[in-house]
Amino acid sequence: MFRVSTYSLNCLLFAVLLIGCGSQPSAQVNMDVSPPVTVATPTPSDQSLEPLVTPTGESSMNTDDAMESNNDSSNTSPQNDSGMIPGSPPSAPPPETVKDETEDVVSRQPTEWLTYTDSSFGFSIEYPDTYVIIEAADTSSQTTTATQNIHFQDALLAQSETANLQPPQFAIDVFDPPADVSFEQWIDNDVIFSGSTRDSTDIGGRQGYVVTLSIQLAPNQFYYVAGDDYYYKLTPLGIHGERMLQSFTIGT
Repeated sequence: MFRVSTYSLNCLLFAVLLIGCGSQPSAQVNMDVSPPVTVATPTPSDQSLEPLVTPTGESSMNTDDAMESNNDSSNTSPQNDSGMIPGSPPSAPPPETVKDETEDVVSRQPTEWLTYTDSSFGFSIEYPDTYVIIEAADTSSQTTTATQNIHFQDALLAQSETANLQPPQFAIDVFDPPADVSFEQWIDNDVIFSGSTRDSTDIGGRQGYVVTLSIQLAPNQFYYVAGDDYYYKLTPLGIHGERMLQSFTIGT
């Protein structure tokens, strides 16, 4: 009986010691495996991220490469037949589709020809019904001042915002003949200068001259003819200039 009791007592003491010794490692284990406190660090630019789902259901990577890919895809957006991206605002028409005023002037053809007669200065001339007679610009600054200026301008150009900057389609300038100076001398003294040439021509059935200024842009040809009482300078510029020049007649 005593041996059994001693054995039992020993077992009981061993169990108590075992339990006492095992509680310390258990606490140590719990301290080692407790989760450490982590600090969030920035994600490197070259580190892949999780794909993001766009509203359209397509996935895209939130990286610089993905952004560049999106930029490239925007350049290949679908276009309609007009070359515009659907939903994009209308752009200005290309320059070649914008008509210039001068193009309209060239394409317009008169329906009839009218006759302008100036009994005061003794001449007449035909002109298209697409032209209007306008008040001539001031010529007081010119070397040879005209007594009368009759300028024909296309109606479209005459109504434009730059009408005062547009040269006339045809101009007639009338001069009083200077005393004791022939017509040829007047041209040589007051019209001809360095860089210009003079050639004989027929104007209204009379002997005249065409003066060409090779160093000047159009208009650079001017026609001069002498009447009984006046000298006339004709400046054709528009598309109907040749016909108007041929229709010029001195005497009414």
